[in-house]
Amino acid sequence: MLFLLPLILAGCKNDNSATDPSISFATPVAPANNETIVVNEGETYPFQWSDPAGKGQVIVFSDNAKLSRNRYFMSVGETGRYEFSAEEISRVASNFGAEVDQPLDLYWGVIPVAYTQSTPEEIRRLTITVSMIVMLYQPAGTTVDLNDATNFSSLEFRWRQTGIAAGDRVSLVFKTSPTSQTPSAVVSVGDNTGSHTLSSNQLMNILTELGLDDGQPQQIYWNVRNQRTSADITPVPIGFTIVAKTLPVVLLSPSKTTIDINQAANLPVEFQWKPEGFTGTPQVSLVLKVSPSSDDEVVIPIGANSGTFQVTDRQIQTALSELGVDAGETQKLYWNIRNQSDNEDLDITPVEFTVVGLAKTGMLLSPAAGTTLDLNLPANDPAVFTWDQIGLSQKSNVSLVFKTSLSSSTEVSVNVGANTGSGSIAALDLQIALIQLGVTAGATQTVYWNVRNQSNQADISAVAQAVSITAMANLLIDVRGDQTIIYPAVEIAYADATSAVWTTQGLRTTRFPDGTEMGADDPTKWWHVAGRPPYPAGGNTLVHLESYPSGLTYPAAFDGYMGYLYHNDSYKKFTPPPGWHLPTLAEWQKLVDAAAASPGGLAVLCADNVWNTPLADVSQLNAWGMNIFAWGFSTGSNLYLAYPSSAEKVAAFWYDGASAWKPLLFNGTTTLNADWAEGATFRFVKD
Repeated sequence: MLFLLPLILAGCKNDNSATDPSISFATPVAPANNETIVVNEGETYPFQWSDPAGKGQVIVFSDNAKLSRNRYFMSVGETGRYEFSAEEISRVASNFGAEVDQPLDLYWGVIPVAYTQSTPEEIRRLTITVSMIVMLYQPAGTTVDLNDATNFSSLEFRWRQTGIAAGDRVSLVFKTSPTSQTPSAVVSVGDNTGSHTLSSNQLMNILTELGLDDGQPQQIYWNVRNQRTSADITPVPIGFTIVAKTLPVVLLSPSKTTIDINQAANLPVEFQWKPEGFTGTPQVSLVLKVSPSSDDEVVIPIGANSGTFQVTDRQIQTALSELGVDAGETQKLYWNIRNQSDNEDLDITPVEFTVVGLAKTGMLLSPAAGTTLDLNLPANDPAVFTWDQIGLSQKSNVSLVFKTSLSSSTEVSVNVGANTGSGSIAALDLQIALIQLGVTAGATQTVYWNVRNQSNQADISAVAQAVSITAMANLLIDVRGDQTIIYPAVEIAYADATSAVWTTQGLRTTRFPDGTEMGADDPTKWWHVAGRPPYPAGGNTLVHLESYPSGLTYPAAFDGYMGYLYHNDSYKKFTPPPGWHLPTLAEWQKLVDAAAASPGGLAVLCADNVWNTPLADVSQLNAWGMNIFAWGFSTGSNLYLAYPSSAEKVAAFWYDGASAWKPLLFNGTTTLNADWAEGATFRFVKD
């Protein structure tokens, strides 16, 4: 039977032919020297040699005339003859870079199987022309006995490097059947170098993952996979026989069993091993993986090497979550014991067991069932949702999912990023979700919420949690052509028993009320700008406010609340949305005076304390939810955004009755100045 020896064999004997008269070399007979072989599919090609009786031989090929490097070995038995199939001889030629229908010169000779580092006494030249290219070179048809540490301390896998696009990274995939669609074990190789060597321990991990670690000869199949495209280098994998190491059992339990951590009788889960497997008295840890060959693992410190360790259900579920497994799933795990001082594992291969994860109950924490979340209260902006982090994979991003009925197929999903166990949603974003669910303004509605793994669309809880949400009572829904923007508003009660509903964000539209795009008639005069002066040339670049020019970041919940700065010509053409009006100077003064007279002072209006005159007391900063920042204003030639000069630390608003050149400037005091400027923002009051 044909088999292929590794190109690098650890511990092979040296060339003893000069000193050991019992060693004799076979003489090649066929093909003749300088013969040409044209390889056609379905044909065979005999090689013959004068064989010393009873001696196993190896044919060695090379593209080097002295066979001193780039050697490729084929074990060919003891009969003095071996017939290569077309695929086998094509694999030899492909290994040396053969191209279809292009002659390739190789050299070959015969050496004893035990002396593969020797050089044949007679070397012959052979020209091969192939009609097909073989992508996988070695191992192919070989038998690899991992108990033979001399020859198989490692095994090199070789393939045609040009079979994968340049720059793409690759993996080795292993199967127990050549027709299986899903690989049972995958080893990331990295850069496509055309070869990769696996140690015997790595091969044992692959066998463990394939369930073939019982010490019996097993046929496995391998291929090379492009990590970018998930395409294999060849449609049919190549097989070889492998024998697992026969090892003493040191990891005792659990082993190849299923443990349901929802059952009290199974808790705590006890791990047992033979402590004498380590020398001395090391501190040890428990190592858990979802694949024996994976580098992704969870390490739980144990302490003294006592031979036993108990793990709670939450520790197991936490490990599953960190390994990317949701609650409620059944998952195969592999465990080992690790010496903390040298990071050596007790066994070269981990032991398998199966875990039934915690049921998806009690995973949703707050807001708790039956509570009310009022979006009209500034304290609830943003709205914070918390859950048990271990209920979902910590490798995936998650979304909050809302619906108005457990049986409803209509739901709204809001991305909250990584699974940290907590997610915040700006009150307005949650309000928009309620609108999409059909909840009317100001209504209190029972809403069911859950947390969803974005990777597999699995929810953290089998049953969504009910919470009463009071929708915002006051909203400005601004429709301009095909652009719709929703602005929240808050009702401010005054000492004279009157009240006013103010928008709590600045206008940030790019359209006039009729839907016309601002700047279409004169692109030098319509802008909304942010960042450091000078503002972009022409003034019409659409840039969202992200941070103070000084580098201080606005609180995430207030990002953009000051809106955009609009040129005075947009003020001239501006018509407030129906049901709302531009506040007068008197309305602004009444708001500021009411704030100054409140227990929190002017701080209740302000979202920051970057003003000409700093606030003395910030204990109730932004308590009224008006979100007024020291945004700044534009004069056309300069953009002022809370810069060090005291004259610049202001907020500018267009107001009804002002000259087109005089927006109102708020500088952190009760004095409202109508100052010269070309760019300011808009707030509105409900009629």
